[in-house]
Amino acid sequence: YATNRVTTFLIEEIAKRHDIPLQKFVVRNDMGCGSTIGPALSSKAGVRTIDVGIPQWAMHSVRETCGTKDVYSSYQMIKAYFEEFPELDASFKVD
Repeated sequence: YATNRVTTFLIEEIAKRHDIPLQKFVVRNDMGCGSTIGPALSSKAGVRTIDVGIPQWAMHSVRETCGTKDVYSSYQMIKAYFEEFPELDASFKVD
């Protein structure tokens, strides 16, 4: 996926500042898994990228389900990200 340590820091810091819960998902590199277009786009475009989404059960099935609190937390996270990102991004340097 497209997430790296820098983008993980950004999203975790914004969530911490706004007391927004995060749920992390990591796939071992020796296991098959779905993919997204994120890695291909970010490597070609040279932009910082992070895969985020609403926690779900049974993704892509007829029983795909998520909690209403998770939807609201996702809204809060997206709102906070757009408010905080420019200042936070400018406050640190990545080699």
